[in-house]
Amino acid sequence: MNTHDACERCVTIGLAGIGGYGEFYARELLEGASRHRARLAAAVDPAPERSSLYGALVAAGIPIYSSLDELYARQTPDLLVLATPIPLHAPQACLALARGSNVLCEKPAAATVQEALAMREAEQRSGGRFLAVGFQWSFSEAVQALKADILTGALGRPLRLKTMVQWPRTSAYYARNRWAGRIRDDSGAWVYDSPVSNATAHYLHNMLYLLGGDTHQSATIRSVESECYRANPIENFDTAGVRIITATGVEILFLTTHACPDGIGPVSVFEFENAEVTYSQNGGETFEARFGDGRIRNYGNPNAQPDRKLWRCVDAARDGTPIPCGIDAALPHLLCVQAVQEAADGIRDVPASAIRQRDEGDAGTLRWIDGIGEVFARCYECHALPGELGDVLWGPR
Repeated sequence: MNTHDACERCVTIGLAGIGGYGEFYARELLEGASRHRARLAAAVDPAPERSSLYGALVAAGIPIYSSLDELYARQTPDLLVLATPIPLHAPQACLALARGSNVLCEKPAAATVQEALAMREAEQRSGGRFLAVGFQWSFSEAVQALKADILTGALGRPLRLKTMVQWPRTSAYYARNRWAGRIRDDSGAWVYDSPVSNATAHYLHNMLYLLGGDTHQSATIRSVESECYRANPIENFDTAGVRIITATGVEILFLTTHACPDGIGPVSVFEFENAEVTYSQNGGETFEARFGDGRIRNYGNPNAQPDRKLWRCVDAARDGTPIPCGIDAALPHLLCVQAVQEAADGIRDVPASAIRQRDEGDAGTLRWIDGIGEVFARCYECHALPGELGDVLWGPR
C-alpha cells in the first residue's frame, strides 16, 4: 500500500527551512511521522541542495518548493513548521495562518515585539488555528511538572531565579549565514540576533515561563536592566547580564556569553519560600527541588524529549490538544530582548587588551573575554551584573 494512501487521515505537515535547525525537524519527520499519525507533505527552501537531508527528502518523494506562495498554490498542510531565518518568522507565520495552516515557529517568535503582536493578531483572525513557538523546554514533562508545583504553591512563593550560560561560539558560527550576530539584515529588517534572543534564549524564556500565572502564560515584566558587551567583530553583542523584575516583584538574573573559552551550563537556581530548585547541564541535567523539611523532588530532564514540541503540535492540529507555549507565552521573552537592545547605554566594546583568542581549525577563531568565567561566577553567586562588582576592567565606569 502506498504510504500516502495509508496515511490519508494523517496530519499533513509542511516544513519551511530544511537546513540548519530545520534538519532536526526533517529527520524527525522522515523517521517518526507515521508513528504519530502524521505525514511530511512538503518542504520549502530556496536552496534545498545545501541540506544534508536533501537526498533523503527526494528519495522519499517529498515535494520541495522554493517559496510558501508556491506551496500554498498546490496544497495547504494542516501544520506548517517554520525553521527559517528570524526576519522571516513573522511574515511567514502570518501568511500560513491566513492560508489555513496551524504553525509551529522556531524560537525566537520574531525579531521584535511589534512583529509578534502582528503574529498574535493573525492567529486571532485565523478561525481557530494556533501559533506555537518552539521553546522545547516548555513542552517537556519536566518543566510542566515543575510549573504545576509552582502554580499550586507547593514550593511556596517564588523569591528569585538565576541562570548562567557560557557557550563558546567561533568565527564560523557568525559566518554561517547573513544574519548571525546582526541587529538588522542586509535588507534592513530587524534581526536582533544575540545569545539573549537566540542560542541561549531557552533558558531566559524558561524562567519567565515558570513564573507565568497559568500553564499557557509567562510572567508579566515590570522592569529590565542590562549590560551588553562585544568581544567579537560583529554588529550585536555576544555577552550580556540581564536583571528582570516581574510584576509580582520576583527578580530574574540571566548571565549569558559566547565570548568564553569553555562551555559551562546552563546552570540555574530558583529560590522559593519552601524550596530551592537547581539545574545543571554539567551534572545531572534534571530539575531538583530541595524542601526546607528535607524532602527532595526530582522533576526529570527537560532535554529528554526535544521532539515533544513537534508531536504536541501534531496532536493539537488533529484534536485541539492545548499548546503550552503559544505566542502569548513567548511575548515576554521578546519584551526582554527589545528592552536589552534599546537600553540607553548600548553595547560596550571589550578592550583589545582583555580579549584572548585561539585557532579552532575549520571552526575558525574563538575569541573570549579574559577572566569571563570568574566574573560570571561571582555575578551568579551574588546576583549581580558585571559592572556592579566594581572591579571588572571591561565593565562600565
